[in-house]
Amino acid sequence: MKELDFSLATTQEIIEELAAKAKHKRKKNMAHYGNQKEFAEHIGMSFRSYQEFEISGKITLAKFIDVLRGLDALEESQQLLEMRDEELFKKSKAKIEFNNNTLVTREAKVLSEYFKNGVSREFSIYSALKDGYTQVKIAKYLNLSSVAISKILKIYRQKIALFDKLRDKGIFWSYSKDIKYNSNTENLMMEYLLKYGDFDDIVLGFKIFGKRVMKRVWEDKLKGDKQFIKLNLMLARVFFGMDIESSYFKEIKNERFEKLKLFAS
Repeated sequence: MKELDFSLATTQEIIEELAAKAKHKRKKNMAHYGNQKEFAEHIGMSFRSYQEFEISGKITLAKFIDVLRGLDALEESQQLLEMRDEELFKKSKAKIEFNNNTLVTREAKVLSEYFKNGVSREFSIYSALKDGYTQVKIAKYLNLSSVAISKILKIYRQKIALFDKLRDKGIFWSYSKDIKYNSNTENLMMEYLLKYGDFDDIVLGFKIFGKRVMKRVWEDKLKGDKQFIKLNLMLARVFFGMDIESSYFKEIKNERFEKLKLFAS
């Protein structure tokens, strides 16, 4: 199963992940734990309620403890809860890395260091969370609500997922296969999405980045390129609501080409 980073996840995502893990553990050793009906009976829970838990994660705390007990997972939970808050925070903040072939522990940066000029806020939030800072601490520092931080993270994760999807399709053919999404590749992603992306991916791109940002990239990178007249016509009509014909693009000068011509002369 692909691991979900709880520090970056919403409450609902965590609930669904816990339910999925419980289901995975039960099914992996079904000879011991039984099917849904048998396991529900074993922990004193109705079949319908347990079935709903595995599907949606909906469950009371008391019943969830029964599930953990039935799956022989209470001991692990107890060890986590016995850990002091300060120790947990220090453990989550500690970064392990190699230095001269030796494992060393490096403390995370001070929170203010993540939000320097020139670094996008969403990337700074994501980096701080990965280094162990909580959403509450980051929200307090930025004078935002935890809900706002969750929304920012949700959009950022959507950007990463879309970028990885485009990369795996081979859309960034002229770049390394290991290219990753970050603030430096964001404009590249939007440009290639508009040029080579599927219609549904373009729709998702507009939902994630917004019409204003996508139009800025379109005008800067695509609008004046004569190779994409048909594509530009579709984008202009469908996504930007422009009532124009293909002749509109034939009359536009390619600004980048003109700059290169000027530079060459």
